[in-house]
Amino acid sequence: MRIVSLLPAATEALCALGLEADLVGISHECDYPPSIGHLPRVTRNWLDAQASSGEIDSLVRQRAAQGLGWATLDEDLLIELAPDLVVTQSLCHVCAVSDQELHSCLTRMVRPVRVVSLSAMTLGEALDGLLVLGEATDVRQRALQVRDELQARVDATLRRYQNRGQPVRVAMLEWLDPPFTAGHWTPELVTLAGGIDVLGEVGQRSVATTWPQVVAANPQWIGVIACGLSLERAADEWQRLGCAAQLSSTAAVRDGQVVVFDGSAFFNRPGPRLVDSLELLAAALHGEAAEVAPRVAGDPTAMLRLGELMR
Repeated sequence: MRIVSLLPAATEALCALGLEADLVGISHECDYPPSIGHLPRVTRNWLDAQASSGEIDSLVRQRAAQGLGWATLDEDLLIELAPDLVVTQSLCHVCAVSDQELHSCLTRMVRPVRVVSLSAMTLGEALDGLLVLGEATDVRQRALQVRDELQARVDATLRRYQNRGQPVRVAMLEWLDPPFTAGHWTPELVTLAGGIDVLGEVGQRSVATTWPQVVAANPQWIGVIACGLSLERAADEWQRLGCAAQLSSTAAVRDGQVVVFDGSAFFNRPGPRLVDSLELLAAALHGEAAEVAPRVAGDPTAMLRLGELMR
């Protein structure tokens, strides 16, 4: 089977199912596992990589008003790759190639192409995406095995933290200018990690908020998971925008309980690494680090605490 993935989370899931060798094309955002780096990129990002958070938000809103996202499809390349299966998503119009653009390309194909569109809004739906892909690629048993292994790690995290006393009040920020709450699966991850999300709602979209609203929510702990930004970019934006000053009256900032994560690698992609994100969040929230999340907690590129940002 020849597979093209237009979605980083799908690329990660396909590789987890042992289908890396079947991938013939990926999106410009697909960067994990590193071994896929040689594959042709069938999408392009029109955004300026050096733009600030505020500039990106403004440009994205302008494009959204026109029914456009920030990715464009290389139709000629996709046709040349002649895939049997294209995996895309219908969750976020900002990140996705438009349905119209994809449909236009598929009508030019010599033979029919199957399209699978993923749209997870919760952790369970993200894990079930493995089963959808398993069915589409005839590796259902492998998909069941991988999903069960991931669910076992989720269950272990829940058992570890469900009786830790009063849940920590957590605010997860998916963007900083303007601040956005983190919806979808993120509030669920917070609960599983032993916290209570004071901004987002499980299964609901992330929405713009204001700094006074974040302050009013009175978080004891803040996690920054800026969508699509590396750890370094998110940390730079936190400092440049003076976020600590905006939130100075919160217990989270007063006590130094602010952590910036690599949102591009964790939290923002509804694939297998959401479980890594859960373990990383739990480790950061409870200060238990490497013994809880050995896959990621020892990685200096995964997260930065506020104290480290203020050096």
